[in-house]
Formats: sequence, C-alpha cells, structure tokens
Amino acid sequence: MRILHVTECYAGGVSRAINSIAENFDADHHLLYSGDDAPSNLFSSTDTLPTSIVSRIIAFKRAVNLIRPDIVHAHSSWAGLYTRLLPTQTPVIYEPHCFVFDDPRRPRLLKSVYRGMESLLSINTKITVALTAHEAKLAKSLRPNQKVMQLSNVPTISASDLAAVLPSVEKPGSQKPFTISMVGRVAPQKDPDFFAQVAEIASAAGQDWNFTWIGGADNADDENDLKHRGINVTGWLDKASLISALETSDVYFHSASYEGFPLSVLDAAAMDLPIIVRELACFEGFDLHKIGTPEAAYESLKSVEQSADFQSKLRNLARNLTEEMSVKNQQRELQSIYGEALS
Repeated sequence: MRILHVTECYAGGVSRAINSIAENFDADHHLLYSGDDAPSNLFSSTDTLPTSIVSRIIAFKRAVNLIRPDIVHAHSSWAGLYTRLLPTQTPVIYEPHCFVFDDPRRPRLLKSVYRGMESLLSINTKITVALTAHEAKLAKSLRPNQKVMQLSNVPTISASDLAAVLPSVEKPGSQKPFTISMVGRVAPQKDPDFFAQVAEIASAAGQDWNFTWIGGADNADDENDLKHRGINVTGWLDKASLISALETSDVYFHSASYEGFPLSVLDAAAMDLPIIVRELACFEGFDLHKIGTPEAAYESLKSVEQSADFQSKLRNLARNLTEEMSVKNQQRELQSIYGEALS
C-alpha cells in the first residue's frame, strides 16, 4: 500500500502524529509538506510545498501523478483544501487535527465561513478521520452521510526513547523549584495567556514556582511576551531534549483553548507526570483532572505540590490514558481506516 501524506504544518504535534502513523503502520509512506520540522527517514520520498495556494494545489496533483499513491492522507485544514478542492481518482482521507471552526475565540461569522468550506470540501472526501467522539460529531454535522472513523493518537515518547535518554538526564537538586510545563506552539489555540495568568496568580500568592513553555512561536514577540510575564520559553526541542525537559517537570498543565487530541498530553502521560487539562470538548469521556479557570488551575497545582496522594491519583489517571491510547489500538484502527478507503 502506497500512502501520500500531505500537510502544510509539518511541525510540533502534527509532524509527530504523521511520523507515528508512518512508524506504526506498515506501508510505503511518502510526504508532501511545509513546516518547521525536518522529515524523518520513515518516508520513501519527501518533497516540499511551494508558497502560494494555487502552486500547492498544482504540486499536489503533480505528486499524485508521480507517486501514484493508493491513498492520500491529508493532515490539517489547508492540506485538506489542497487535496480536496478538485476531485481526484485517488481516495482522500482527511484528518483535520481539530477543526478551526471549533475555536471559541474566532468570530461567529468567520467560523461559519470555515464550516461552510469544510462542508463543501467533504464532498471530495472518502473518509474523515476524527481523534475523538467530539471531533467525529463535528464532522458528521458538516455532512451527515459522510464516512467518519476515529483514530487514536498515541504517545510519541516510547519506552525505548526513555531508556536511551533518561540515564543521561542530570537529576535536579533538592532545592529545585516546583516546575509546571506546557508543550506546544506559542499560538492562540494553545492559549499562552491562560498559562501566564496562572503563573501570575501563583506569583501574587508568593509561590516561587517555575512555569516553563516547551515550544516556540512563529513570531518572536509572542515568545518575548511570555518571557516578560515570567514564563521560561525553551523554543522547539528535539525528542531527547523534550524528554529531559519533561523529566525535570513536576506536573504537566495543558492550557489550550481547543484541540483535536493533544499529543503532548499523551507524552506527559508516557513520562508518568501528573496532568491537569482544561475542560475542553476533546477530553469528554476521558478521566483526566480538568479545570475551568486560571484560579482553579492554581488551586489544583497547589494540591499537586502539597499532596502526594493527589499526585498519585493524577499519575494513575495518566497511566489509564496511555493504556487506552495505545500503539496496538492505533494500528488496528489504521488497518480499518485504510482498508475502508480502498474498498
């Protein structure tokens, strides 16, 4: 089976999700992309997307003619446009990695435009892949008779990664401050302002805590704004450095305002960290510790710092999550999805 993956944002969680599919599903994988990350050696071929929308659609058509894939797997909204604007004989699987119209911060009119575009493009979609029941419900709302199938995300940090990296991680001293980490792009979806508000509440309460944002921004001013508000910003890290950063964290706090299903939460779970998330639709049905306000986040973080029992409870919830979102389950789901696409 030959699969052409297409994405305009090969960076962060999306690139790691594509890589996990290429690693966990035995097929001939190819990649057409733009983004900050360098492609791994999991792909038989890689090529970059040009800059304009029209040239990207042409590049996609050219790649299909050259590679002759059995399946096109489009990742994220712009790739969904390039691959579905014009009909193709090759079945297209579309994985939005969270619908833009689900963003609570966007104006209602703009969300209606995005929803309308997604509805039109769904006509040229063989299967829409949803990461959660919430995302599947959104996909069905676009066109009720379209085929929607769910796919589990899986941690991108494996036991072998931990075995290779952890022995070399320098253990922090006993005076290390309580460290709260968040992984992701410094961008509105990840809501760095919410993260900074929690840090400011903690500082005002006299807490000498270390808030660390693991990731970078497209705009240096966005990173500088976080730094000015007392947040340590690491920039983008390779996997070994990411593991090291999480290993020296005491708790993982995911501040995003909407998601598909964040790989960083699964990676934190793989690191056996206590996890706190916001009350988002993507987490419905998952037994995680959820908060609604910066004040509630602060109180939960204080409980993690002060209570070994609370830490243990959150770690147990994280372990249950990794059992549910496992490589074995993802492989089974991919077999069903790709098999259905070829039927």
